[in-house]
Amino acid sequence: MPPPDRTTRLSALRELVLMRFRTFVREPEALFWTFGFPILMAIGLGLAFREKPPEPAAVAVEQGTAAVRYLGALRASADVRVSLLPADSAARALRKGDVALVLAGRGDSLLFRYDPERPESRLARLVTDRVVQASAGGTRPVSVLEDARRQPGSRYIDWVIPGLIGLNLMSTVMSTVGEGAVVHGGAA
Repeated sequence: MPPPDRTTRLSALRELVLMRFRTFVREPEALFWTFGFPILMAIGLGLAFREKPPEPAAVAVEQGTAAVRYLGALRASADVRVSLLPADSAARALRKGDVALVLAGRGDSLLFRYDPERPESRLARLVTDRVVQASAGGTRPVSVLEDARRQPGSRYIDWVIPGLIGLNLMSTVMSTVGEGAVVHGGAA
């Protein structure tokens, strides 16, 4: 028997691909899990983890302390959400996590009261110190420049979509291998 020519081989390949495609399209659950579920998952996760502006640091200023003189500058800053509280309420808010930092002090000294184990408290301390120093006319001995830009690929969805595509491909391959074993009598 002579070997099949190129046209015959391509025709056989085309028929095999069409048969696999028709078998796949006839299965509504395969269509859903291959195309529908990953799209729904991407939309759901995209909505759940959409980009939001950074939240301002929650800071409490104790009433009757030296920190009250900086209340206006703190309220004017978009990086700080400040509230004026009595000492006991400020301590309770810090303990409960309602605020990340309590600003107090006497005379010319300020007291930053915070929990160093909480990252939001350390951040609030730095942001509040920057606002207070700037409002008091403080200058820094070292000139600092900032280059704050969003880095491509740093969003959550940038990592989820390739993972879903990979999972989808793996699922399709595994279902095709299993289907091939059934069609060909158990030999994959």
